[in-house]
Amino acid sequence: MEQFLVPSDIIIVIFSLLEKGKTIPADKNFLYGKFFELSKEFPNLFEDFIFDESKVYPLCEAVDDAIDRIIGYRMAEWKLLECNYTLLPYLAEKGKELMELFSVAGKDQLSKVAQKFSEMISKKCACGECG
Repeated sequence: MEQFLVPSDIIIVIFSLLEKGKTIPADKNFLYGKFFELSKEFPNLFEDFIFDESKVYPLCEAVDDAIDRIIGYRMAEWKLLECNYTLLPYLAEKGKELMELFSVAGKDQLSKVAQKFSEMISKKCACGECG
């Protein structure tokens, strides 16, 4: 992992690279699963992540920490009726700050992961009702 970062910083950067105003599912179990899939495809980026595979969903403290930080620092807005969060401009600013701590190769890999993650969450709504 890049210098001076904690694992949740990587998640924050990935979210920050999504388009402004993008909505993400509020279902943490859904997000655990997606980041677990990404960790298999990009193992060196997720090397410090621990996924508890003994659970129904691969629980990950770093994903929890990142979501708590994003919500706590108002980098996303909760949309109760839509079962999701809308990403706010402050998230992009924070992500840009954190991105500066990565090497050129790390930045390139994060961009690829963010693109893949965007495709993954666009395919299915996490609430299971919308399809």
